[in-house]
Amino acid sequence: MLPTTDHVTAALEELAGNLAGDLIRPEDESYADARSVWNGMIDLRPAAVARCASTDDVRVAVAAAQSTGLALAVRGGGHNVAGFGTIDGGLVIDLSPMREVSVDGSTRRVRAGGGATLGDVDAATQAHGLVVPTGVVSETGIAGLTLSGGLGWVRRKWPPVVLVASSPQPAAYAPNNNITAGIADRARITERVELLSVDHRR
Repeated sequence: MLPTTDHVTAALEELAGNLAGDLIRPEDESYADARSVWNGMIDLRPAAVARCASTDDVRVAVAAAQSTGLALAVRGGGHNVAGFGTIDGGLVIDLSPMREVSVDGSTRRVRAGGGATLGDVDAATQAHGLVVPTGVVSETGIAGLTLSGGLGWVRRKWPPVVLVASSPQPAAYAPNNNITAGIADRARITERVELLSVDHRR
């Protein structure tokens, strides 16, 4: 059952006013699309979906969940098979509007928003002759791919990227390969991954 207390209702109203993005609730026309995830067998009904446009939006949404006691789910690309990107009666933090990607070719690092997809990252990195060794489906969220590994087209040469999100420094290193798995910056909800140059001669 969806929470209906006056406190929760008032908190969601306040959240809607504080977000730069949108807060979508069951009475909104876009609710059906907002609550859906890639796995069509997952049919959950959150109390609200906060489509966050910035890290400030994420902070505000987390604070609202804490103040109300609403359970929280975070959605990057929404491709988690178990449906962890949504929740019954809770608050979904939807990062899909946060798809910005920037690449520093000199340091071979990419900074990607929490809602960026593999297609977004590929498009940005390929312009620099670089590749992230993870994933094959362009619509998959890079956050989930990075946190859980991912098997990509270059897996025979380079292992999948894996993150340890609790560390403030790059925390996972692939032996015998110049790969540094980046961090999931809890404040910025971004990933940083050291990239590999694509050697077209091989």
